[in-house]
Amino acid sequence: MVRSLLVERVEGLIDKETAKRSGQEIVEFERLLVDNDVTLVKFWLHLSDEQQLKRFKTARERSLKQWKLTPEDWRNRESVAAYLDAAQGHGRDDR
Repeated sequence: MVRSLLVERVEGLIDKETAKRSGQEIVEFERLLVDNDVTLVKFWLHLSDEQQLKRFKTARERSLKQWKLTPEDWRNRESVAAYLDAAQGHGRDDR
């Protein structure tokens, strides 16, 4: 869910109010899970630009991994700063 929200924000598919509402819905859903004794564990995996590029190049060169890499993946590399900014909540109106 959070990943979709980040994509929608960075790609400009939703406005600020919709992003804010979606973020609140995610928090409420997570709270509901925790209130019902679900252990919620969240991970954020961040690769350096250099490491990601190395992995992309390796995937491109290996026939068994080529299917994982799309032109959109390469395009999204150009938006890394925007994704990190969105993930950290910068520019949100609800701060």
